[in-house]
Amino acid sequence: MTIPLMIARRIPSQWFLIKPVVTVGVLMQRMKIGRTTILNPDSIEYKWIQTLTHDGISSEDINASIQRCLGGDAQSADLLRRVAIGKSSPNQLLTYLDQE
Repeated sequence: MTIPLMIARRIPSQWFLIKPVVTVGVLMQRMKIGRTTILNPDSIEYKWIQTLTHDGISSEDINASIQRCLGGDAQSADLLRRVAIGKSSPNQLLTYLDQE
C-alpha cells in the first residue's frame, strides 16, 4: 500500500497541505507521540489536526498526514484524528496502541 507524501506548512494562523507530489511506501511503525501528549487536550498535535479539520481538509488527507508526520497505522491515525475533534476519547487510542 502506498500513500501520497503530504507536506504541512504553517503560514500565519493557517495550516495547509501541499498536494501529493511523490508516492512512498508505507511501513508499519509506532506512533511518534507518547502517552502524555495523547492525554493532553491542548497538545500542538491536536491543535494541528483541529486546524486541518477546520480548514476543510478531508479526513483521508488528514489521516495520511498524521501517518506521515506522527507514524502509526491507518487505524491509529484515524483514532488520533477523532480524539482531536472530540469524537473519541484518548483512552480509546491508548487502548488500541497498547494492543500493538
